[in-house]
Amino acid sequence: MNFTGKRILFIGYRGKESHLRTARGEGMLLDLIIDAGEMREEYRGAFDTVHVLDDIFDWRQIAAAVEGTNYDAVLTRFEDFTFLVSAVADFLGLRSVALADAPKFRNKYLMRKAFAEHGVPSADFQLVRSSDDARPMVEKHGFPLMVKQIAGIHSKYVARVEDEQGLRSTIEYYLDCLSRETGTLHGQLHHFPKTIAGPDYRTHLLVEECISGEELTVDAFVVDGKPFLTPICKYIMPEEMGFHDHHLPIRIMPYNLSEEEQGIVDSAVKKSLKALGADFCVTHVEVFFNRATKDCRLIEVASRSGGFRAEMVYHTCGGDYDFGLVRAALGLKPDVASIPQRFAAVAEVFSPENGILEAVESSFLEEQEHLYSLTQNKQVGDMVGRASDGHSFVLKFLVTADSYEEVVRRAKDLLLKVRSSIRVREA
Repeated sequence: MNFTGKRILFIGYRGKESHLRTARGEGMLLDLIIDAGEMREEYRGAFDTVHVLDDIFDWRQIAAAVEGTNYDAVLTRFEDFTFLVSAVADFLGLRSVALADAPKFRNKYLMRKAFAEHGVPSADFQLVRSSDDARPMVEKHGFPLMVKQIAGIHSKYVARVEDEQGLRSTIEYYLDCLSRETGTLHGQLHHFPKTIAGPDYRTHLLVEECISGEELTVDAFVVDGKPFLTPICKYIMPEEMGFHDHHLPIRIMPYNLSEEEQGIVDSAVKKSLKALGADFCVTHVEVFFNRATKDCRLIEVASRSGGFRAEMVYHTCGGDYDFGLVRAALGLKPDVASIPQRFAAVAEVFSPENGILEAVESSFLEEQEHLYSLTQNKQVGDMVGRASDGHSFVLKFLVTADSYEEVVRRAKDLLLKVRSSIRVREA
């Protein structure tokens, strides 16, 4: 197909040129809508037209920016803006997740309801505004329980609680933090002419049954309701690394499941995508899988790509994930190679303590063979801390190897070496 002259609208951009490379090489015209708070002048050189909005969640500004332009597709790489994609697509008559289904991907309560209505195996749940509202979950399941914000990503404001005191203090702390949250991740579309379903994320949380198993993820492109799955990815938990925090330190692709096990996971993924109405997008699906009982239960689904998933697919399969997303938004088969030839692991390093970053030693990573995509997220002087307290990672990187065991060993060794070098002072 000749893509020359196709005009694609990106909502949000954070400087990753690889997201645009193939589309630009194919002669496409690329436009951007971006919030003024995230705009950098160098972005103007990456796009044909840039619309900088004072408030990217103000529908009046969005409509004024896109009206009168003949776009062929609209997409985003960020969870913050997935609902905006559906709103713009609905306004312009483009392909996307249907507007009525879009809130299910951003609101975990609506997602859980859809799973329950369609018989998708998942965790039992309760929407709460206080610890008193969680009483039915305590009586039914006891402890531990999970407390989660109903919007958001990357395990922020997610905690396992072991008793009544932990439940009460966590709910109070999270609601207090959410009442003061700023930034695009927690933004909500306003002045929009259609009703948006769902409880307010600032005043509600989810309390869920604590389920167990290996945490796996699958990214899947969906076009005309048909899913195209990428290889299964396995998470290594903090406890396996010798520390405790609520994040996922290492993810490995592919995971060496049997053909039967892979079929069980893939079937659950496809069922969840149908329940939520995924279409003309890429999705990131998280599951718990118990290899002993063959039980697979859904954690959540996002209508955006998984972190570093494009790099993992490239280094394991040679596939062009980034252009696959553009193709899916256009209504075309993604054509992303998905048969693994090698193993890859992505490691995320968080600070073991909360405070101001004073030092971190990572220069040795640049000397490592088979290490790619080193991303420094925090600098000396920045606030850092534990994921369970709402902080972001300090750095992350990708390593490759010829076997599952070797890639796990490399990722673990390097992550622990960086983590042990982190020094912070009290904020």
